[in-house]
Amino acid sequence: MKLPRPRKTFRELFAFFVVGVTATVTHFAVGLVLFYVLPLGLSALWANFIAFCLAYLVTYFGNAILVFPETKLGPASFFRFLTVSLVSLGLNQAIVYALAGVLAWPYWQALIVVLMVVPPTTFLALKTWGVRGTGSGAR
Repeated sequence: MKLPRPRKTFRELFAFFVVGVTATVTHFAVGLVLFYVLPLGLSALWANFIAFCLAYLVTYFGNAILVFPETKLGPASFFRFLTVSLVSLGLNQAIVYALAGVLAWPYWQALIVVLMVVPPTTFLALKTWGVRGTGSGAR
């Protein structure tokens, strides 16, 4: 197994951080607005799901363009990225359900736990499997 070059890994981590912060702010803000501000009567799970979907768009395009630019975009990379994102969504929803739904924590506290667990897990999954074997070169 070939070890990644430290400079490349640092660049990927930095870009992932920037994309992640942008997606996180999107997720957090949309979730809070949907749950606390707009009079829609959404449950925490629905507010979180909608917020996740919007943040996913930020994540997908940000990662495709900034984090792993050498990855050839196509069906293989799209499927792997989608799979990682759906597993991340499941983890995200499970944490919100357990903490806000079962343990009755405030939604915002559940979101903080989500932010500590889901992004690092997602990066490792994308780095080790999500973009593996999809080739490199022009998009």
